[in-house]
Amino acid sequence: MKKLLKTKLTLPGSLLLMLFSALLLSPTMAGATHCIDTLDFKFAIDNNSKTIKFVSRVSSDALAVKWGFGDGDYSIDRNVKHTYDSAGYYKVCLTAYGYDSINKTRCSTTVCKRFKIIDCDQLKANFSFKTDDLTAKFEAKANSRTVVFWWTFGDGFAARGKEVKHTYKKEGKYKVCLVAKDTVTGCITRECKEVKVEDPCKRFEAVFDVSVDRLSIKAIGKANSKNASIGFIFGEGNSARGDEVKHTYAKDGKYTICVVAKDTVTGCVTRKCKDIKVSKCDLKVDFEYKTDGLALKATGKSNSRNAVLGWTFGDGNSDRGSQVKHEYKKDGKYTVCVTAVTANSNSTKACRTKVCKRIVIKDKGCDLKADFRFKVDGKKLIVKAEANQKNVLYYWSFGDGNSGHKQEAKHRYKKPGVYEVCLIVFNPKTKCKVCVCKRVKTEKPCNLKANFKITINDNVVRLKARSNSKDVVYGWSFGDGTSKRGNPVRHKYAKPGVYKVTLYAKDTVSGCTYSLSKRLIINPSARSMVFKNTQQNNTLTTEDAGTSGISKVSSEKPDWSAGAYPVPASESVDFKADKPLATVEVYNAGGTSVLSTDLDENQNIDITTLPTGYYYARLTADDGTVKIVKFVKSE
Repeated sequence: MKKLLKTKLTLPGSLLLMLFSALLLSPTMAGATHCIDTLDFKFAIDNNSKTIKFVSRVSSDALAVKWGFGDGDYSIDRNVKHTYDSAGYYKVCLTAYGYDSINKTRCSTTVCKRFKIIDCDQLKANFSFKTDDLTAKFEAKANSRTVVFWWTFGDGFAARGKEVKHTYKKEGKYKVCLVAKDTVTGCITRECKEVKVEDPCKRFEAVFDVSVDRLSIKAIGKANSKNASIGFIFGEGNSARGDEVKHTYAKDGKYTICVVAKDTVTGCVTRKCKDIKVSKCDLKVDFEYKTDGLALKATGKSNSRNAVLGWTFGDGNSDRGSQVKHEYKKDGKYTVCVTAVTANSNSTKACRTKVCKRIVIKDKGCDLKADFRFKVDGKKLIVKAEANQKNVLYYWSFGDGNSGHKQEAKHRYKKPGVYEVCLIVFNPKTKCKVCVCKRVKTEKPCNLKANFKITINDNVVRLKARSNSKDVVYGWSFGDGTSKRGNPVRHKYAKPGVYKVTLYAKDTVSGCTYSLSKRLIINPSARSMVFKNTQQNNTLTTEDAGTSGISKVSSEKPDWSAGAYPVPASESVDFKADKPLATVEVYNAGGTSVLSTDLDENQNIDITTLPTGYYYARLTADDGTVKIVKFVKSE
């Protein structure tokens, strides 16, 4: 044996290599592999949620699995649920990883399946309904023929079918919902609506009219249903049927008569009652009255000339007669009654009737109302009272122990703070008074003052400010929607017109602020002008050839005319011009500006505060051109 083995081991190398190659290429060895015995999966689609449940069937020789869902997502669980973002076709692959025991290597096996997710948003359903009293009929519609319908009626009941009917137990608003399901795709859609049903008995009404003639009555009733049966109850144990009935009571008194109606179809019953008074005596009485403060004036009327009228005024006082007057002592609500009596009041044959009314008495003398306005300048307070009555007295309490007694008053506080200022207005004639209080806040006086100079060259404006403080910052508003900070500043306007320029100054040390506004005219055709508006006298001047503001304006020679009316004027001035006017500035004979305002569509100004004399009105049109007119203020 040893020799034989040795012989085999000593075979030539080429023969050994051929033998190994033959083993590798033999049918039983060369192509044999082994990876995963079993690999498959099942799936269930829910189109409504776009979710698919995957269940794998993998043999135990699989070491791991991986799902590819066809939308970029994956999972390594063997059983998994996956939700897609949208409907459509998807290819899902399951890969199992194992070990090839023949080739001694890692291996994998994949199985794929293709499916479609239906877009359930395409399923549409709706329904219509009609109500008849407490019953509602419903009809469903859908855009699929393979749909079944479910209904919920909002009162705990449900039904199936395309057309259904439901009767509610009571009236109200109910949320009715329709659920439609496609039996092929499994898609479900839902539609809800509010349904209102009404109780027919609440709409069923009956009314009646009754006329009284001593102890007899006549009643006529009607109902809002053709199927109504009507009857009457007379309030003393008797009744009758019919739309129109008559009845005679046995004795005087108050009775409650009722009409009762029943709908013979729906079974609804309704009832309406009235209180009536019958008497052998047909005496009637009424009265009219007027109040004037605490005074009452009343006039009584009766259907009998022989009736005697007696009055009670509700405050313990009484009177007799057809016309009476009474003075109450105080405000209030009072019951005034008039009683009419015929024949002897002690006789059993006497007729007596009574009517009462509730009246309100209010002393008009105490209808006093008052208020006041105030202005605070540092520690200085200016107040002005207003009242709705004349010949009243004014008393002030300034909240610091001081007081005043005029309609307009001034007061200076010793130190800043918050004070309660009270006004008492007293009418010595009516003895009425009213008190009004307001809180005012005084501060350290702000002495900051500022002014600015305007230089206009065509449509370019140069503005330079000055103030009485060195620690001031300046801001500008040019009236065309733009603003700027600094001093001096330049601004170019886009088009001609009248603009309101405002300077804002702030002292950076004290915090005081000050603002000043001026109007300027941008008119590229005019000569260069420099306007100076001094704070002391508000005099408008120019620095062009030494001419005054008025003479300068008059030299512009506008191509339109204007006038001031009436001549002379005492209370107001009306301006008439060929163009729409924007503003007016009034100067006295000395050239000082005394009034400046915008003009509305009425184009007039109030001059009641101006002294008598001659005045010049500088009118500026909407297009920026200017016209000077003259007017006279008289007594």
